[in-house]
Amino acid sequence: MKQKLQIFKAVAFHSSFTKAAEQLFISQPAVSKAVRSIEDEYKTTFFLRKRNSIELTEDGKAFLMYTNRILEIHAEIENQFLHQKEHIPDSIHFGASTTLVNHIVPKIIAKFRTQHPHTNFDIKSGNSEEIEESILNQQLDFGITEGSNTNRKLHYKKFIKDEIVLVTSVKNHAFKQSTISTETLQKLPINRERNGFGNQRNHI
Repeated sequence: MKQKLQIFKAVAFHSSFTKAAEQLFISQPAVSKAVRSIEDEYKTTFFLRKRNSIELTEDGKAFLMYTNRILEIHAEIENQFLHQKEHIPDSIHFGASTTLVNHIVPKIIAKFRTQHPHTNFDIKSGNSEEIEESILNQQLDFGITEGSNTNRKLHYKKFIKDEIVLVTSVKNHAFKQSTISTETLQKLPINRERNGFGNQRNHI
């Protein structure tokens, strides 16, 4: 069942059977079979199959929440009983963007320290190019970067899925419809939030 849930989660994450198969290194028919098996078992439909895409149904969204909780418990059990004898270094050096350092990384470290309370973290904050360069120079063990995977000398693995949100005033009546075309969007004056990337180093 654990493997089926991992497959379901991958399909939901990518909104694609093909990309999920590529991530998990299994065939697309195997992915489709696993999802269909779960849907048959719970007598519902978790994905709306469209011509060129798929999306979660309301039941699918609810099932994904349970899936995340179950897989998280599985991971905790394995960490407690299977990986407790693995060697964990006293200090881990890694880099990440300011946004991730402020909002994502603390939760991950807090959870990690429930199992390994004596491990210290040395975190470098910077943009993607700076983090990648530090890894190549062996100044960091690993990094969490944003954007495309560009450096062929590094191995990349997807970490979290993010989104860009378009925000405007409720008093803005210039666009009466709920959607705008990409052509119109390209002509709008848009300010992107800036995080003030630098070589700031944080110790946790």
